Amino acid sequence: MRHELFLALVLLAPVAQAHGAGGSGGAIVLPPDALDFGHVIARVAWDGATPTAGLDGTLRVSLARVSEDAPGAVIEPNMEPGGTTSITFDESWAGIVLRYHCHPHPFMTGNVTVQRGAEVSNENLIVRVHGFMYDPSEITIAPGTNVTWVNEDNVNHTIHAMDPRVLALGIPMADAQDMLKLEVSQGKNRTLLALRPVENLTGVYEAHYTPPVSGAYRARLYGFAADVPIDGSVALGSVAPAAGTGPPGTRAVPEPLWGVLVMLAAVAFIRRR
Repeated sequence: MRHELFLALVLLAPVAQAHGAGGSGGAIVLPPDALDFGHVIARVAWDGATPTAGLDGTLRVSLARVSEDAPGAVIEPNMEPGGTTSITFDESWAGIVLRYHCHPHPFMTGNVTVQRGAEVSNENLIVRVHGFMYDPSEITIAPGTNVTWVNEDNVNHTIHAMDPRVLALGIPMADAQDMLKLEVSQGKNRTLLALRPVENLTGVYEAHYTPPVSGAYRARLYGFAADVPIDGSVALGSVAPAAGTGPPGTRAVPEPLWGVLVMLAAVAFIRRR
Protein backbone atom coordinates (compact mmCIF):
# COMPACT_ATOMS: atom_id res chain seq x y z
CA MET A 1 0.00 0.00 0.00
CA ARG A 2 2.91 2.33 0.73
CA HIS A 3 4.27 1.82 -2.79
CA GLU A 4 0.88 2.56 -4.37
CA LEU A 5 0.56 5.74 -2.34
CA PHE A 6 4.07 6.89 -3.27
CA LEU A 7 3.52 6.33 -6.98
CA ALA A 8 0.20 8.14 -6.83
CA LEU A 9 1.98 11.11 -5.29
CA VAL A 10 4.77 10.96 -7.88
CA LEU A 11 2.31 10.96 -10.76
CA LEU A 12 -0.21 13.39 -9.37
CA ALA A 13 1.69 15.68 -6.98
CA PRO A 14 2.00 18.53 -9.52
CA VAL A 15 -1.76 18.46 -9.93
CA ALA A 16 -2.38 18.55 -6.20
CA GLN A 17 -0.13 21.60 -5.96
CA ALA A 18 -1.95 23.27 -8.86
CA HIS A 19 -5.38 22.78 -7.30
CA GLY A 20 -4.23 23.53 -3.76
CA ALA A 21 -5.15 21.77 -0.55
CA GLY A 22 -8.65 21.71 0.83
CA GLY A 23 -10.25 22.29 -2.56
CA SER A 24 -13.74 21.37 -3.64
CA GLY A 25 -12.76 17.88 -4.79
CA GLY A 26 -12.54 18.71 -8.49
CA ALA A 27 -11.28 16.35 -11.16
CA ILE A 28 -7.75 15.01 -11.01
CA VAL A 29 -5.91 15.72 -14.26
CA LEU A 30 -2.63 14.20 -15.33
CA PRO A 31 0.36 16.53 -14.98
CA PRO A 32 1.58 17.95 -18.30
CA ASP A 33 4.74 15.79 -18.29
CA ALA A 34 2.85 12.51 -17.82
CA LEU A 35 2.58 10.00 -20.66
CA ASP A 36 -0.76 8.22 -21.07
CA PHE A 37 -0.60 4.85 -22.87
CA GLY A 38 -4.10 3.69 -22.02
CA HIS A 39 -3.62 1.07 -19.33
CA VAL A 40 -0.10 2.27 -18.50
CA ILE A 41 0.78 5.72 -17.17
CA ALA A 42 4.38 6.96 -17.12
CA ARG A 43 6.14 10.06 -15.90
CA VAL A 44 9.69 11.16 -16.73
CA ALA A 45 11.22 14.04 -14.78
CA TRP A 46 14.40 15.24 -13.12
CA ASP A 47 14.87 14.05 -9.55
CA GLY A 48 14.92 17.46 -7.95
CA ALA A 49 15.94 20.65 -9.70
CA THR A 50 17.07 20.71 -13.33
CA PRO A 51 20.87 20.36 -13.26
CA THR A 52 23.29 22.92 -14.64
CA ALA A 53 25.32 22.05 -17.74
CA GLY A 54 28.29 19.89 -16.82
CA LEU A 55 26.84 18.78 -13.49
CA ASP A 56 25.48 15.32 -12.67
CA GLY A 57 21.71 14.89 -12.69
CA THR A 58 19.27 12.03 -12.18
CA LEU A 59 16.18 11.29 -14.25
CA ARG A 60 13.37 9.30 -12.70
CA VAL A 61 10.77 7.25 -14.55
CA SER A 62 7.56 6.24 -12.74
CA LEU A 63 5.32 3.53 -14.17
CA ALA A 64 1.82 2.52 -13.11
CA ARG A 65 -0.57 -0.03 -14.59
CA VAL A 66 -4.20 1.05 -14.44
CA SER A 67 -6.25 -1.85 -13.17
CA GLU A 68 -9.32 -2.62 -15.28
CA ASP A 69 -11.08 -3.95 -12.20
CA ALA A 70 -10.30 -1.00 -9.95
CA PRO A 71 -13.18 1.05 -8.55
CA GLY A 72 -13.91 3.98 -10.82
CA ALA A 73 -13.51 2.03 -14.04
CA VAL A 74 -16.02 3.13 -16.69
CA ILE A 75 -17.13 -0.17 -18.17
CA GLU A 76 -20.06 -1.42 -20.20
CA PRO A 77 -19.16 -5.11 -20.01
CA ASN A 78 -21.67 -6.50 -22.47
CA MET A 79 -23.48 -4.24 -24.91
CA GLU A 80 -25.52 -6.68 -26.97
CA PRO A 81 -26.72 -5.97 -30.53
CA GLY A 82 -29.31 -3.21 -30.27
CA GLY A 83 -28.17 -2.36 -26.75
CA THR A 84 -27.24 1.08 -25.45
CA THR A 85 -25.22 2.57 -22.64
CA SER A 86 -25.02 6.18 -21.46
CA ILE A 87 -22.70 8.40 -19.43
CA THR A 88 -23.45 11.94 -18.28
CA PHE A 89 -20.23 13.96 -18.15
CA ASP A 90 -20.84 16.40 -15.30
CA GLU A 91 -18.73 19.38 -14.23
CA SER A 92 -16.11 17.16 -12.56
CA TRP A 93 -15.05 16.00 -16.05
CA ALA A 94 -14.13 19.50 -17.26
CA GLY A 95 -10.68 19.53 -18.85
CA ILE A 96 -10.44 15.73 -19.07
CA VAL A 97 -10.09 13.40 -22.06
CA LEU A 98 -11.68 9.96 -21.67
CA ARG A 99 -10.01 7.41 -23.95
CA TYR A 100 -11.91 4.18 -24.38
CA HIS A 101 -11.89 0.96 -26.39
CA CYS A 102 -13.84 -2.24 -26.99
CA HIS A 103 -12.36 -4.93 -24.77
CA PRO A 104 -12.88 -7.91 -27.15
CA HIS A 105 -12.00 -5.73 -30.18
CA PRO A 106 -9.16 -3.45 -28.93
CA PHE A 107 -8.63 -1.91 -32.36
CA MET A 108 -11.93 -0.10 -31.79
CA THR A 109 -10.99 3.12 -29.99
CA GLY A 110 -12.50 6.50 -29.29
CA ASN A 111 -12.22 9.48 -26.98
CA VAL A 112 -14.43 12.07 -25.35
CA THR A 113 -12.93 15.50 -24.65
CA VAL A 114 -14.85 17.50 -22.05
CA GLN A 115 -14.18 21.22 -22.07
CA ARG A 116 -16.10 24.27 -20.98
CA GLY A 117 -17.48 26.31 -23.85
CA ALA A 118 -17.68 23.42 -26.32
CA GLU A 119 -20.41 23.68 -28.95
CA VAL A 120 -22.07 20.41 -27.90
CA SER A 121 -23.67 20.95 -24.51
CA ASN A 122 -26.70 19.99 -22.42
CA GLU A 123 -27.99 17.45 -24.90
CA ASN A 124 -27.96 13.76 -25.64
CA LEU A 125 -25.19 12.92 -28.11
CA ILE A 126 -25.44 9.59 -29.95
CA VAL A 127 -22.34 7.56 -30.82
CA ARG A 128 -23.18 4.76 -33.25
CA VAL A 129 -21.29 1.50 -32.91
CA HIS A 130 -21.30 -0.11 -36.33
CA GLY A 131 -18.87 -1.79 -38.70
CA PHE A 132 -16.58 -2.43 -35.72
CA MET A 133 -16.04 1.26 -35.13
CA TYR A 134 -17.34 4.09 -32.94
CA ASP A 135 -19.00 6.80 -35.03
CA PRO A 136 -17.95 9.50 -34.33
CA SER A 137 -14.81 8.16 -32.66
CA GLU A 138 -13.71 11.56 -31.33
CA ILE A 139 -16.10 14.05 -29.78
CA THR A 140 -15.70 17.29 -27.83
CA ILE A 141 -18.50 18.20 -25.45
CA ALA A 142 -19.27 20.64 -22.66
CA PRO A 143 -19.88 19.52 -19.06
CA GLY A 144 -23.45 18.36 -18.53
CA THR A 145 -23.69 16.51 -21.85
CA ASN A 146 -25.05 12.98 -21.93
CA VAL A 147 -23.42 10.56 -24.40
CA THR A 148 -25.23 7.39 -25.49
CA TRP A 149 -23.53 4.58 -27.38
CA VAL A 150 -25.85 2.47 -29.56
CA ASN A 151 -24.65 -0.94 -30.74
CA GLU A 152 -25.81 -1.44 -34.35
CA ASP A 153 -23.51 -4.41 -35.02
CA ASN A 154 -24.64 -8.02 -34.73
CA VAL A 155 -21.97 -8.85 -32.12
CA ASN A 156 -21.40 -7.73 -28.55
CA HIS A 157 -19.19 -4.71 -27.85
CA THR A 158 -18.03 -2.87 -24.72
CA ILE A 159 -17.24 0.68 -23.65
CA HIS A 160 -14.09 0.08 -21.66
CA ALA A 161 -11.92 2.76 -20.04
CA MET A 162 -10.48 3.99 -16.79
CA ASP A 163 -11.89 7.17 -15.31
CA PRO A 164 -8.83 9.52 -15.41
CA ARG A 165 -9.98 11.05 -12.14
CA VAL A 166 -8.97 7.92 -10.19
CA LEU A 167 -5.52 7.26 -11.64
CA ALA A 168 -4.16 7.19 -8.09
CA LEU A 169 -5.41 3.58 -8.11
CA GLY A 170 -2.62 2.68 -10.54
CA ILE A 171 -0.52 -0.37 -9.63
CA PRO A 172 3.25 0.26 -9.60
CA MET A 173 5.04 -1.76 -12.30
CA ALA A 174 8.15 -3.66 -11.23
CA ASP A 175 10.89 -5.24 -13.39
CA ALA A 176 10.14 -3.10 -16.44
CA GLN A 177 13.67 -1.74 -16.91
CA ASP A 178 14.80 -4.44 -19.38
CA MET A 179 11.92 -3.76 -21.80
CA LEU A 180 12.17 0.03 -21.78
CA LYS A 181 14.69 2.51 -23.15
CA LEU A 182 15.18 6.13 -22.14
CA GLU A 183 16.67 8.54 -24.66
CA VAL A 184 17.67 12.12 -23.82
CA SER A 185 18.11 14.63 -26.62
CA GLN A 186 19.27 18.21 -27.02
CA GLY A 187 19.11 19.47 -30.58
CA LYS A 188 20.53 16.71 -32.79
CA ASN A 189 22.45 15.09 -29.93
CA ARG A 190 20.90 11.93 -28.47
CA THR A 191 22.02 9.77 -25.55
CA LEU A 192 20.58 6.37 -24.62
CA LEU A 193 20.44 5.78 -20.87
CA ALA A 194 20.15 2.57 -18.86
CA LEU A 195 17.29 2.43 -16.36
CA ARG A 196 17.81 0.95 -12.89
CA PRO A 197 15.12 0.19 -10.32
CA VAL A 198 15.13 2.49 -7.29
CA GLU A 199 15.52 0.40 -4.17
CA ASN A 200 12.38 0.10 -2.03
CA LEU A 201 10.31 2.09 -4.55
CA THR A 202 8.37 -0.30 -6.75
CA GLY A 203 7.58 1.14 -10.17
CA VAL A 204 10.24 3.87 -9.96
CA TYR A 205 13.40 3.76 -12.08
CA GLU A 206 16.32 6.12 -12.45
CA ALA A 207 19.15 6.97 -14.83
CA HIS A 208 22.09 9.27 -14.17
CA TYR A 209 22.84 11.88 -16.81
CA THR A 210 25.18 14.86 -17.06
CA PRO A 211 23.86 17.42 -19.58
CA PRO A 212 26.94 18.49 -21.56
CA VAL A 213 25.60 21.84 -22.74
CA SER A 214 22.90 24.31 -21.84
CA GLY A 215 19.61 24.48 -23.71
CA ALA A 216 16.25 22.70 -23.99
CA TYR A 217 16.23 18.93 -23.41
CA ARG A 218 13.66 16.22 -24.13
CA ALA A 219 13.27 12.64 -22.97
CA ARG A 220 11.79 9.79 -25.00
CA LEU A 221 10.58 6.61 -23.29
CA TYR A 222 9.93 3.64 -25.56
CA GLY A 223 9.65 -0.14 -25.54
CA PHE A 224 7.04 -2.29 -23.78
CA ALA A 225 5.47 -2.39 -20.33
CA ALA A 226 3.05 -5.21 -19.46
CA ASP A 227 2.85 -5.98 -23.21
CA VAL A 228 1.66 -2.41 -23.83
CA PRO A 229 3.64 -0.55 -26.56
CA ILE A 230 5.32 2.50 -25.04
CA ASP A 231 6.60 5.42 -27.11
CA GLY A 232 6.29 9.00 -25.96
CA SER A 233 8.40 12.04 -25.22
CA VAL A 234 8.27 14.94 -22.78
CA ALA A 235 10.13 18.22 -22.36
CA LEU A 236 12.66 18.22 -19.52
CA GLY A 237 13.01 21.97 -19.41
CA SER A 238 16.03 24.17 -20.08
CA VAL A 239 19.43 23.36 -18.63
CA ALA A 240 21.17 26.49 -17.40
CA PRO A 241 24.74 27.23 -18.53
CA ALA A 242 27.56 26.83 -16.08
CA ALA A 243 29.32 29.94 -14.81
CA GLY A 244 31.48 31.53 -17.49
CA THR A 245 29.86 29.77 -20.43
CA GLY A 246 28.49 31.25 -23.61
CA PRO A 247 24.91 31.29 -24.88
CA PRO A 248 22.66 28.19 -24.70
CA GLY A 249 23.91 25.21 -26.66
CA THR A 250 27.62 26.09 -26.26
CA ARG A 251 30.29 24.42 -24.18
CA ALA A 252 32.12 26.07 -21.36
CA VAL A 253 35.46 27.75 -22.05
CA PRO A 254 37.94 26.96 -19.24
CA GLU A 255 38.95 30.09 -17.31
CA PRO A 256 42.72 29.64 -17.90
CA LEU A 257 42.06 29.70 -21.65
CA TRP A 258 40.43 33.11 -21.34
CA GLY A 259 43.71 34.49 -20.02
CA VAL A 260 45.65 33.06 -22.97
CA LEU A 261 43.15 34.52 -25.42
CA VAL A 262 43.39 37.96 -23.82
CA MET A 263 47.22 37.86 -23.99
CA LEU A 264 47.16 36.84 -27.67
CA ALA A 265 44.74 39.66 -28.46
CA ALA A 266 46.99 42.13 -26.68
CA VAL A 267 50.07 40.95 -28.58
CA ALA A 268 48.20 41.19 -31.90
CA PHE A 269 47.10 44.73 -31.05
CA ILE A 270 50.67 45.84 -30.20
CA ARG A 271 52.08 44.38 -33.42
CA ARG A 272 49.54 46.28 -35.49
CA ARG A 273 50.82 49.51 -33.98
